[in-house]
Amino acid sequence: MFSFGSMCVKLPDADRIAKFPRDTPDPPDSEDNYVHASPHHIEQDECVWLPDGDIILLPRNEAIGFCVYREVLERESRVLKDEIARQLPTAVTTADGRPAICMPDTTHELETLLTALFMGKDYYHVADKPAAISFIYLSALVRMGHKYEIQDLVDEGIARLKKYYPTNPMKWENIRRRETYLETCATAAPRVIALARLTDTPILLPGALLDCCMLATLTEADMFLRNATGPIHCSELKELPSDMRARVMAGTALLTTARAARTLGVLRTVPDSCCRQPERCALAVQRTLQDIDMDSLREATRVRHWYEPLHAWLWEDGEGTLCRMCNAAATQADATMRMEEWINLPKTFDIEVEGWPESVHAIRTDTISKFKGSRYLY
Repeated sequence: MFSFGSMCVKLPDADRIAKFPRDTPDPPDSEDNYVHASPHHIEQDECVWLPDGDIILLPRNEAIGFCVYREVLERESRVLKDEIARQLPTAVTTADGRPAICMPDTTHELETLLTALFMGKDYYHVADKPAAISFIYLSALVRMGHKYEIQDLVDEGIARLKKYYPTNPMKWENIRRRETYLETCATAAPRVIALARLTDTPILLPGALLDCCMLATLTEADMFLRNATGPIHCSELKELPSDMRARVMAGTALLTTARAARTLGVLRTVPDSCCRQPERCALAVQRTLQDIDMDSLREATRVRHWYEPLHAWLWEDGEGTLCRMCNAAATQADATMRMEEWINLPKTFDIEVEGWPESVHAIRTDTISKFKGSRYLY
């Protein structure tokens, strides 16, 4: 009898848990961790090698060099200017006299940064139209922008993350619209938390922590695996700091409780005071309660289904359904309680978030003001 609607988060495909590109944090900034190739034994990077460039940057992990303009690097970043000045007196030069600077960054990180600075690479648009950016590139741009104090790169990346992790629950539900801004999956959520803390952007935390709760309760059945037997243990969650892991654990329990409480709250609205057939509607509630077994209740209250409407689950079939007045009252009560749960999301995770909606009225006003006349219905 019981079924569930579409999820509010994109879960990874069965084989993407292991294959999703690793965008790992930098190791400690100690030169003991760097292994740089000799500038006399490097390959020219295919994307960033300017024939008339006057300086070469070497990543820490590959025998590849990036030839660019020193003047542009120093103009764009005070940190890069200082690093070049520090290394220049002892830098090894190539056969044609260009100095090679050893960088504490990977090939991927340097290439992402330098294509944005020198090649005019716009990761956020295709043919002048907004396009979804892969999280591994967005993460590199934000981290490198923060590290080298290139604020435009940080601002653009955080702005795009805010579109994928909105404060409005109606926008959150529209996963297809959110995916037009960012290519990612739930396994990236711990790294979003890292970016939020790095850039002091707490408004990203409730949505990312919610994704982590869903990831923590992911099962093999969710992945449509044959012979599914139990939970999937995602190594990405181990990347979370201990305080954030504690928030995920506590939040998972609170969200499960909230879903169960909302179920009872919706049922209590029936029969409505304007109901003309209260006995019939009360009987429909009784039948629903009789049909709910522990397995279906356990599935319905999982974090994965936390923000989904309850009506389709409680009264899916046509037999014993509610009258029009009770149906409207139950639907409205469910919608209001869902928004109240969203408002309380920061409190659920024990965090303070400035700018998070504080009332149901604020959510509805925000939705109407921003999307009135839009072809996108949230």
